[in-house]
Amino acid sequence: MSIIERIQDLSSLPRQIRFQKEAYKAYRQTVQIPSRTTSDPILLDMPTFYEHRENTPLMSVIAVWQHLSGTSWSEWQATAGKQAISVLYALINDYDDFIDSPAARNQRLSSTEIQHGWRLGKASENRLPFREMVHDLLWTFDQMGLSVKEKQYMVKKLAFLKKVALEETVRWEYGNEAFSLQSAKIVRERTCRPFGELTAAVLNGKNCLTERGIETERTMGTWFIAAQVLEDLLDVEEDIRQHNLSFVTGALHDYPEELTNISNIVTRKSGRIPILQIKSMAPDTYHVVEKAFHEYLKQLPHDGKNQFLVATLRNTFYVLLPIKTMV
Repeated sequence: MSIIERIQDLSSLPRQIRFQKEAYKAYRQTVQIPSRTTSDPILLDMPTFYEHRENTPLMSVIAVWQHLSGTSWSEWQATAGKQAISVLYALINDYDDFIDSPAARNQRLSSTEIQHGWRLGKASENRLPFREMVHDLLWTFDQMGLSVKEKQYMVKKLAFLKKVALEETVRWEYGNEAFSLQSAKIVRERTCRPFGELTAAVLNGKNCLTERGIETERTMGTWFIAAQVLEDLLDVEEDIRQHNLSFVTGALHDYPEELTNISNIVTRKSGRIPILQIKSMAPDTYHVVEKAFHEYLKQLPHDGKNQFLVATLRNTFYVLLPIKTMV
């Protein structure tokens, strides 16, 4: 990157910070739809169970979607979009917690066993059963006033995401496949892209099948993969401990000496590993991950609207993440 590009990126940083605050404000001010009738004590005791806080990935996602779609906040607030996306993210987060749990890891559950747990179980005692959350998601789809075709479109995307997530979990993280950067790229393409597209479809609501909706969906699919590189740099310590395949752990396996260096750091202490430490102790890994990140940025459409998104991602990579991992 040139100095001019870095200066231009940094000049967008105040707008980037304001970007997420506006999304959270709109999120909080959205009127709640009536909840589905339930006797579940968790929902009765915590009526805001599905609420998400300001500094969470979901707020960034909502902000990016609004920027791409051009949908006004007032238009979005008039739908049940807030509830639908909140339930979806709670469901996905709990599924991740379930497959990452020591019990699931140690037992090396099969795809069938994971599906059984997904239908009947829960990630922990203070969580709803997964099937309850799925019912709540379908309930919010009804409140959005979707046509049968629109609802089928979203449910089909959800079912596809579940299918590929199960396949990749069993193959790479519960199996004995060798990690590499190339395998990480394949897994992230197969899982992050459909997750990004599903997210955009849910946020688009009744516009999910319009030309604008489909275009927003495609762009967010690519944006999700680029954003996942940032998440993987943030979660190196956790991913090594849990044997998760990520851009970073995959690349580290391509450079065994660097994998040893970073594993030794994880063994000595817990907590996030500073990005600058990764850069110094695993320079080849950092370089190839950085290169992959820029490859995904190049896949985003080149226009003024998307250039701002590219700047926000680069700011996060080069400014915000290093600061966050050092604090």
